[in-house]
Amino acid sequence: MNEDQLKVLTERLDQIQKVVNRIDEDQTHNTRDSQELTLRMGAVEGIVDQLKIDISRIPKKVSHAVEDAIQPAQKEVKDLRQVIEKKKTLLMKPLSFWQRWGKEK
Repeated sequence: MNEDQLKVLTERLDQIQKVVNRIDEDQTHNTRDSQELTLRMGAVEGIVDQLKIDISRIPKKVSHAVEDAIQPAQKEVKDLRQVIEKKKTLLMKPLSFWQRWGKEK
């Protein structure tokens, strides 16, 4: 093997080594990124779980708040209904002769 061939092979090996080093660095970065992503996903899952719990409580809170807000109005409506029932009167106007005669036909 002559010196030129050895030089070409050495350069080629250096290029291959650089490629392997880049792949190794990329793999290291990917592993680190994957670990960070796993940690972030765990945190997000915790937040989502807490949100689910909080969201499940909302209907109860809203129903209690609405109930408390509506109760006075319901009582007033009931009282008003009672007042109206007490004041109901039936007015009957006597029919004139001509009105009665027209209905008999």
